Formats: sequence, C-alpha cells, structure tokens
Amino acid sequence: MIASGARSIGDGRVRLREITPNDASRLYAWRTDPATRPFFRSTAEVPYADHLALLESYFRPDNRDRWFVIEEDERPVGAIALYRFSESGEAAEWGRFVIEPSARGRGLGGQALGLLIDHARACGLLRLRCEVLTTNRAALGLYLRLGFQPRREEVHLERTFTILELDLAKEP
Repeated sequence: MIASGARSIGDGRVRLREITPNDASRLYAWRTDPATRPFFRSTAEVPYADHLALLESYFRPDNRDRWFVIEEDERPVGAIALYRFSESGEAAEWGRFVIEPSARGRGLGGQALGLLIDHARACGLLRLRCEVLTTNRAALGLYLRLGFQPRREEVHLERTFTILELDLAKEP
C-alpha cells in the first residue's frame, strides 16, 4: 500500500488510481495477454496463484511500492507501477506498464507515464530507472521523448533490453 503520496493522480481524461484487490483479475488479464507478454522480461505465462501472491505482498503494511490502474474517462485501460526503491529512497524503478490492446495508439501511455513521473517527483525521488526491450521502438521512443537516457544494454534469455534512467532533479 502507498506509504506516502497521492492515491489518485489525474489530469482530467487520464487518471492513475491505486490498485485494489478487486483489480486482481483485470491486472492478470493485461499481464498475460498474448499481445503484451512478449514485451516483458519474462514472457512466461504467470500462474494466477503467483499473481495473487504478488498482489498480497503489495497490500502488506511494510510495502513501499506504488501500483496504479490507468483510467481513461474512469474506464480502466492499463497499469503502471513504481517499485525497487533504493535504500535512500532517492531512486526507484518503474514498470508493470501495460495498456490494453484496444486502448493503444491514443497517447494514454505517454500521459500515464507523465503522471507517474510527476508523482515520483512529488514523492521526493531524484531518479527513475526502467528497462525496455530494445526492439520495442515505440516504447523506447516515448521514453526518450520524456527525457530518459540510455545507460546500458542487458541480454536476458537471448533478448536485449535497454536500461534507461531519468534525472528527476532536472526541470522538465
């Protein structure tokens, strides 16, 4: 559960709201969608019991993650999260990013990521990290346009990922 910061962030059309246990099946469907799975580090279908265990860990009082459902005009269309916070609390990774296939291509992902970046700044983070499949040109282009800088590449199971970082101390 969110230890600090807003539980809902929005700009009118697009809103991020903290996940609830009632989102379990929707989050699972997005994560395991055959059109989405190839973009994740692990392309294996996650057993539903493992998914529920991850959600259960999210709702523990000591959890520092921030996991949001992305809504367009109050209709859930995706998810995005902050996690793997540094010990100092100055840096975190973001991911678990998915827009349902029927909602892609309308700029929702960019708006949602912009809201998450604003939220990270408001929470006092100084750096955000992410990774993207190097062949995912659309996502890589979006992250670069938002100011993320490539730091290195990593190969995982014969696929190459670009690791990016955004310096939140710089003005947008």
